[in-house]
Amino acid sequence: MKGQAPTAMTTESFKEVSAGGAHACGVHTDGTVTCWGDNSEGQAPAAVSGLFVTVSAGDRHTCGVRDDAKVVCWGSNLHGQAPPAATVDGFKRVAAGHTHTCGLRSDDRLLCWGYNGLAQAPSTPSLDTFKSVSTGSHHTCGIRSDDTIACFGYNAFDAASTRNGAYLGVAVGTLHTCGLRTDGRVLCWGLNRDGAAPPGPSRDTFKSIAAADDATCGVRTDDSVLCWGLNGFPPAPLNRPIGSVKSISAGEDHTCAVRSDNKVVCWGLDSDGRAPVGPSTADYQSLGAGGRHSCGLGLDGRVSCWGRNEEDQAPPGPTLDLFKSLSTGGLHTCGVRSDDKAVCWGYIQSWVPPPPSTFRSLAAGGAYSVGAPFSCGLRTDYKVVCWGDDSFGQVSQVPVASFKSIAAGGQRACGVQTDGKLACWGDNGIGQVPDALASDEFQSVAVGIEDSCALRSDGRVLCWSRGTPLAAPVVPSIDIFRSVVVGGSHACGVRSDDKLVCWGNNKYGQAPAP
Repeated sequence: MKGQAPTAMTTESFKEVSAGGAHACGVHTDGTVTCWGDNSEGQAPAAVSGLFVTVSAGDRHTCGVRDDAKVVCWGSNLHGQAPPAATVDGFKRVAAGHTHTCGLRSDDRLLCWGYNGLAQAPSTPSLDTFKSVSTGSHHTCGIRSDDTIACFGYNAFDAASTRNGAYLGVAVGTLHTCGLRTDGRVLCWGLNRDGAAPPGPSRDTFKSIAAADDATCGVRTDDSVLCWGLNGFPPAPLNRPIGSVKSISAGEDHTCAVRSDNKVVCWGLDSDGRAPVGPSTADYQSLGAGGRHSCGLGLDGRVSCWGRNEEDQAPPGPTLDLFKSLSTGGLHTCGVRSDDKAVCWGYIQSWVPPPPSTFRSLAAGGAYSVGAPFSCGLRTDYKVVCWGDDSFGQVSQVPVASFKSIAAGGQRACGVQTDGKLACWGDNGIGQVPDALASDEFQSVAVGIEDSCALRSDGRVLCWSRGTPLAAPVVPSIDIFRSVVVGGSHACGVRSDDKLVCWGNNKYGQAPAP
């Protein structure tokens, strides 16, 4: 999970930001440029000299147009895409691609440099005049002065072909292209891998669009953002109606929440039906998002599950038994019945049934892809007992203290003792509590595969992970929260105003910005 805790958005003012392969750069309102992210090739230095009108981040290089209309580039120059010297010609715009760069000169003609093995970067000025240009991995497109589209370069799947009609803008990905028509609708063509280039014009109308490898995002006319495509499976649309939230749960690559109207809404990776487009028709009081499945506890006390079910971890239900609470792990699910007994179902390799105790709550551990399952229960006498896989001592090394809440994930568990102190056990490589947290008092703790977050008594969240030194300070959040959850490599929290905030890996849309 990138970052140790949720951070506030920057207070600096930008007039333009461009995101590249694993870095980004922005032009401040005063013309200075700031970059951040991967700087392995010098593409995102801490400081860039000069004042700029615009900037474009490519895969491993960056180019910008200075206030004197000259283009300067930095970063990888393996194919001549980022020559160190400023251009002689004057430019209005520049577009940095994978291994080539194209610029819109002051006379509105296109000029490109860098790798041209697929004719995507012709080194002679274009005969046509253009309004804008967009570069991808292997092809380039631009909007000509008469509002038509021109493309050149690698034309696999017709990605570099043109479309009739008038356009305001164009966005180029790896093997797809999207154009913004003058009526505000988006039309895409090329390889429709994972929904990157859906057929037909969009129903929504847009103001601007941008494309990455296998994804496209656009700003709609109501200023909301909509994305499609992306890395294996399309993420849940960013416009799902989340609203005010009562409770949340984070799975490995998806997140679900119970809204204030008791409806469940999920977002993130939906490859197995774990994050269906909602909201739900049924009413729920709480839920659990597991490895690749989800379960909800209905207002009537019955449990229903959805998503991947190869180990019977997500039978569709509803259950005949009535439950008070539930917890979902990587490949199994557990719940406290109305008689305070624990019941678990799902993956049963090395299975150990729950002890015949009475419980306040349960915590199901393990991960979908690694490790056998284990579970922990907070008994009615406030003692913790665990059962299942004990490869890392997550069952045999339970502290003897009294606890008020517990959580499990991966191969470890943590709990908040009745005195407010944190304790963790299991995989010590990632399970120990940082020294900086030893003196704090906490309300609750959340445990993921390699990350943990805890809610302090003052409502601030602190997070740590495998790479966090035990002696290093852990910075608390600025926002005040009333709950926090941790998934595979992301986390979400419900603030004191009932609004949802997420951070960490957002590859599948599981941790969207608020």
